[in-house]
Amino acid sequence: MKEVQDINRQNYLPGSTEGASLGNTIAPMLANRTSFASILGDISARHREFGSTLPEGTLGSSSMALKFPTFVAEVKLDGERIMAHVKRGVVTMHTRNATWYSHLYSPVIGPALRRAIAYYDVDVILDGEVIAWDNYRKEIIPFGVNRSVAKLRRQYLQRRGGINRLDRNLHEDEEDVNIMSIASSSAFSQFNRATVKLEEKEDVDEPGSDCWLTFVVFDILYVGGPGAADLLSIAHSIHPGDSLHRGGSIIHLSGYQRKILLHNLIVPQENEVEIVDSVVIRSDGQCVHAEEYFSPSIPKEHGYHPSVLDSVGCILEGTVPNLNDIETQRTERRSDEQIELKRARSLEQLYEEVVEAKCREGIVFKDLAAPYVLGEVSRGYSYWWKLKDDYEKKGHASDIDTVVLGAYYATGMARSGLLNQFLVGCVDCESSDEVKFMTLCRISGGGTARKNLDKLLASTGFRAITSTEGVQYGKWFKSEEPPDFISKKSFQRSMSGDENGWKYGLKNKPDLYISPEDSFVLTINAGEVVSSDEMSAGVSLRFPRIARIRADCFEGGGKPASEVESVSSLHQMYFERHSQSREMSQLSQGSSVMSIPRESSQECRFLTPHQYSRKKRNAKKNAQGKRSQVEVRASAIPTGVTVESVALKGYTFTVLEGTYHLEDDCIDAEEAFEQGWLKEATSVRCRRDVINFICKHGGKCELTGHKETDFILGGKLEDARVANHCRAMDAVSIDDMNSTNKRGHHLRKIVEMGGILKWSWPFAVVHRFQKEHFALNDVSDFDSDHNSSPKRSIRDKRPDLMRPRRFDFLVTSKVSEELLRETEDAYGLHLWEESSAIDFKRAMDEVHRQKRKEEQESFKLGPKGQKKRNYNQFHERSLIPRIAPWQYRAFTSLDAHERWVFSGKKQKMWPYKLCEEDNKNKTNTTSHCFVVYPDIFGCDLGFEHEDKATIEANSGMRSKRWNLVSQSDELGMISSTLPLTRVMGAQVTPHLHDGVTHVLCNLRERDKLDWRPSISIKAFSNTDSGMLIHKRLLSFQENNTRDDIEKRTIILVTPRWIKTKWDEEE
Repeated sequence: MKEVQDINRQNYLPGSTEGASLGNTIAPMLANRTSFASILGDISARHREFGSTLPEGTLGSSSMALKFPTFVAEVKLDGERIMAHVKRGVVTMHTRNATWYSHLYSPVIGPALRRAIAYYDVDVILDGEVIAWDNYRKEIIPFGVNRSVAKLRRQYLQRRGGINRLDRNLHEDEEDVNIMSIASSSAFSQFNRATVKLEEKEDVDEPGSDCWLTFVVFDILYVGGPGAADLLSIAHSIHPGDSLHRGGSIIHLSGYQRKILLHNLIVPQENEVEIVDSVVIRSDGQCVHAEEYFSPSIPKEHGYHPSVLDSVGCILEGTVPNLNDIETQRTERRSDEQIELKRARSLEQLYEEVVEAKCREGIVFKDLAAPYVLGEVSRGYSYWWKLKDDYEKKGHASDIDTVVLGAYYATGMARSGLLNQFLVGCVDCESSDEVKFMTLCRISGGGTARKNLDKLLASTGFRAITSTEGVQYGKWFKSEEPPDFISKKSFQRSMSGDENGWKYGLKNKPDLYISPEDSFVLTINAGEVVSSDEMSAGVSLRFPRIARIRADCFEGGGKPASEVESVSSLHQMYFERHSQSREMSQLSQGSSVMSIPRESSQECRFLTPHQYSRKKRNAKKNAQGKRSQVEVRASAIPTGVTVESVALKGYTFTVLEGTYHLEDDCIDAEEAFEQGWLKEATSVRCRRDVINFICKHGGKCELTGHKETDFILGGKLEDARVANHCRAMDAVSIDDMNSTNKRGHHLRKIVEMGGILKWSWPFAVVHRFQKEHFALNDVSDFDSDHNSSPKRSIRDKRPDLMRPRRFDFLVTSKVSEELLRETEDAYGLHLWEESSAIDFKRAMDEVHRQKRKEEQESFKLGPKGQKKRNYNQFHERSLIPRIAPWQYRAFTSLDAHERWVFSGKKQKMWPYKLCEEDNKNKTNTTSHCFVVYPDIFGCDLGFEHEDKATIEANSGMRSKRWNLVSQSDELGMISSTLPLTRVMGAQVTPHLHDGVTHVLCNLRERDKLDWRPSISIKAFSNTDSGMLIHKRLLSFQENNTRDDIEKRTIILVTPRWIKTKWDEEE
């Protein structure tokens, strides 16, 4: 029986199979995240489960140590995790990633650490964190400047001859040289910004004299050397259960024993070597300072050291034979729930004081019964937990709305090809003409479910590359320089700001950009606002996480980019937090950060295990209740607009995602002009503008259609959502209409509504309603000022206005077609009411549309495939105008001596100029013709011979090759330069043929480069495209089909070269 119990105990608190070795790198123990609700349950779950496996009557099976495990709560430090090895006075240090920093840190920390452990002649391994200390201000320096401070301090000590011989030449190899180079560049400048830029500071006499590193220790993993037995005997005298006579690795010992050793070994050196501030939450609910609790001189309770009464190991070993009598007195007749409530209140008061009042990063909770487990596997054992304010969305940097400005491709296999990281920005509140944005931080989308990420990217038109299709960029685009929507103002270099724009390193340059108007908003929770020289806002968010996606494709709808957080408010957050932290740091000098919590009247956020279980059960019931509902109503889309009238009151709309703007040459625009609502309609640029209009006039907009929706509005027929509804209505069957499921309800509602209406329809209806009522001058329908909108709605006065006509629909259902035939003819003209000129124009358009449809049907009657292709050719000829560029017209219509008439100051690529010689006007051909091929057609380079390209150009038909250009390339720098290239006189060809003189492409270093066979492919920014171009040009030279092919130089130019040539003076 005893053997079985021993095996159960080993499985109860398992540890590492290997020990800590002095002089070798060690992977430190890691903590899991926790929450207010679950922390007490997390700590007690393992112990209660083990207690339930013990036979009834076993000593300690129902003890307080198992039911209410004792744990230590430590201040979570905002520093760098460091393992310090001390062997015969030589201090070596490495990070959690096994990188030795001894050459950098030991000269600064080593002397103080030797003094701290000098009482015992021991070799040790200590686990802790290194933070930077500013002695001038008496405060901790913000995270991220440890190496810079270490370098400054080391140089200061070197100048004064203060580096101990034990701290010289430690790990002085290539790796440390790299560390020093890093410290001397980027980190050093960051330290200057963190300590000087954001606040005024008087210069100190000598760099490094008032700043150094502090090593804060929280665990001990190894004890060896001549004095090891003396130190270990202290812990053995308190906890005699385990043998502690041998030195070496002690990670198998419980947290009680390791903490006793640590507190009795370390003699704190103020602001140089310290033990982490912590308190112990005991089994009976008491809260005690760790320094007092782990001291051998603490007053005994019932004849035992307090840690013995709380220790599971001591209880199970029978160290306390009269345990039942003692625990009866300790409980003080309180129930288990009352004891847990006291522990929860102790944590609440501790959290208020440490995190909220003194602005510390968080709290780490450690089970004192557990051993020290090495490496990543320690997370699986769940012995340590960490709680930060931003985990609970209560931090000062929470609920920050940002707009996505760019994105980065995922690097892992799981999300290969997807955009998985985003560059987010804030509003530059000082931009006057139009809203500009500043870059704020990068944030990972890795925590977002794959289906949500796909849905989000699909809403922007992005499609990842597949085995059958290439990548589709949609609204995303590439750019070598920051786009115009990124403000020229930057706070990277100074908090006063400059106009030199955002300067980024390669790691921060997005793979793709997106305009804020086409983008979406992310609500972010972060640890804090910190200083940054990498983002143009001058500040950044530390540990950012996506809390909410504000996009039209998600519940709750989108949010305008102009309404995101401003840079000034972020600066204010930084200064307030920095000032508050600084004040509390100064106030806490000479005293512990953690004090014994006092009673608080605030509601307790920490839950007992019983409360947490009840909360989970209720949440599960609520979730099951929601899933059982037949239909989940989408909530109304909030707009924040002021209601100006109640014209649309009582009507519910769904506005589909899509393209929303009024074409200048369409009949709808002509109607809007005649009826007087053109100005308001032309201001519409997106779906949000339509929603705002409806809500402004008393209507209601919801995210998705349901049984109470009255009208569905769409942008264009080509929009994805409109096309999906079209296909659904065309494919609907009787069974679908009779179905009782959600899809059946939705389809039936769309069919009954008649289809999808044009977004401009409510504009026309509201304007007509208001115009009629103002014309009637019915005083009873207006407010007292008589100039405001009518008090009564369309539903009350003119419900007939809300019956759409044929021309008001984008897509009509079969049901709607049948109903419209009762009041309109086949072309949309009303059978009994007068028709306007606009109505007749629309009818004529309908005549042409039906005629073209009949022609298409007639072509389909012929042989399969052939007639269809003939119709497509006929249709293309009927649509594409025969208009050739003016350069071709000049060559075909004018003689060489007449072509100078097209020359001007800006036609610098037109070879024909007028010159005066002997008082006679003559045409001088200054150079060969410029024939430019733009690198925007991918791997298809077109015709190789000039004659074929010339025939196509002279035909006047637009080459089909322009349809091959992707949307991202259409928005790119090369395409945007082509109109300028044509104006300057060059012939732009979509074929890389043997008559091309210039290739317009992106180059890495130069704007103009003469092509030659020996040119490096690395000269091209896109090496894949560059390789294809290079091979085509080599084939021209090898085939030598033209006499001048070797004499003529083919030049590679960039868009910047074109613009520079345009700006050149004559």
